[in-house]
Amino acid sequence: MIQFKTIQLFEMPMILRRPIQTTLGTIHHRRILLLKATGEFGEVWAECSALDTPDYLPETIDTAILALSKWLIPLVLNHAFESPNALNLALNRQVRGHHFAKATLEMAGWAAYSLSRGEPLARTLGGSYRTVKSGIVLGHNEQSQVNIETALAEGYHRIKIKLSGTSDLQLIRSIRAMIPLHIQMTADANGSVSDPNVLHAIDQIGMDLLEQPCAWNEIVPLPTAFQTPICLDESIQCLSDMRMAIALNACQSVCIKPGKLGGFAPALAVFEAARSHGISGWVGGMFETGIGRAYNLALASVVQSEHVGDFSPGARYWEADCVQPPTQMMGGGVLSINWDRPGLGVDLDPAVISQLVPLLS
Repeated sequence: MIQFKTIQLFEMPMILRRPIQTTLGTIHHRRILLLKATGEFGEVWAECSALDTPDYLPETIDTAILALSKWLIPLVLNHAFESPNALNLALNRQVRGHHFAKATLEMAGWAAYSLSRGEPLARTLGGSYRTVKSGIVLGHNEQSQVNIETALAEGYHRIKIKLSGTSDLQLIRSIRAMIPLHIQMTADANGSVSDPNVLHAIDQIGMDLLEQPCAWNEIVPLPTAFQTPICLDESIQCLSDMRMAIALNACQSVCIKPGKLGGFAPALAVFEAARSHGISGWVGGMFETGIGRAYNLALASVVQSEHVGDFSPGARYWEADCVQPPTQMMGGGVLSINWDRPGLGVDLDPAVISQLVPLLS
């Protein structure tokens, strides 16, 4: 049973250790939206992974704050739900869209449910994996030989580079030459590559995956005779999108982001639909703090495939993360999934709590 007795929203500014340049712009800092919920289960925290601006998807931190405070929190506060799936149904019965906002509440519900059952969140989700391979994302400003050699020395199993359109071909070729074949190399276009000639040239480079070449709101058949596996991210925002991609033979892989999809229940539904048609699924990231990263790790106890996901230690992005214990890389270039503590497995650092800006209480 899940029943939230109190729900509070907080904002927390986080400065990145170094800017990250993508085709969507340069990210210097993150406005982090946190949700705290209490009940008989105790206390849980969840993170909204929406960005500040509508350049990735239309929803933003500000629209999520509005949706949560005006519509979603009143729907669930002091109501009892038998399971997280029942909570998910309630969130979607009267409100359309606003997936990032819904995911914040829905995932808090899963954490609360796992606490009430006295089990780690990974077990509640039906997971079995206890570790996940690490994968680093390098922005345009980080794609130097020094940074790539450093990432390889640190043990990352996958190096993903951000593309910026048609000017990257020589850069991609040089990076491919640096990376051993047993380490995955992927590229994320964020919708910036649609020219057939450019796609053909990229295909000749021999990468392990090309992510989101088409526009954010497009689902199109795979290019003819294209050898590099295509992954869809922004294009897959719900189960119907995944079914459309299957029907059109639009991809061989899908990036599973619970925030983008509306929470764990819809994310798992997308993953199962993809897997049943031979499409690999892997967990992507949105530059989350340790709170959001812990939820993603729990999901990775279920969602893993031959393609390595977006998992790096918190220190990769933040001078000081907001959780204890911090997310760290283990030997062999893997991250550990919590199987030892009930619930999420991390706590908000007490020093951070005093810096939170309350938005709703």
